[in-house]
Amino acid sequence: MRRGDRRAKAGPGKWLGVTIIGSVFLVACSAMLLGPSAANPFFLAGGATTGAVLAGTGIMQMRAARRGTKPHHKALAGMALLFSMACLLVAWGAINGADADFSARYPRGLGIVFGFIGTAFFGAAGIYGLVKGPRK
Repeated sequence: MRRGDRRAKAGPGKWLGVTIIGSVFLVACSAMLLGPSAANPFFLAGGATTGAVLAGTGIMQMRAARRGTKPHHKALAGMALLFSMACLLVAWGAINGADADFSARYPRGLGIVFGFIGTAFFGAAGIYGLVKGPRK
């Protein structure tokens, strides 16, 4: 890259896939959650919340790319907190439901461990983003 050349900014199309995948995930998990045979509602609620987080993040990033600005950091911190709630729901679903197969050897253990790790990590990141904010 030569001196004076600028990188092209990523357009809104970069985040369209994230928005579509999150929306499909949200609709699919919500449909299964509302169905009569929802075996593990906590796990499905965590999946639906994850889909909502993906779709919301994609929409925020597309809007910011269209405006040519940075995304709103408080909203992204809120998405991190919402995703920590999704991880907590997945962990709670793994604790309560024996049908959630996360691994062949430890069916519930990995769901519990990774659910609580995700809750701690994304919860701390969301709180830090709300309190500290972006670098100036």
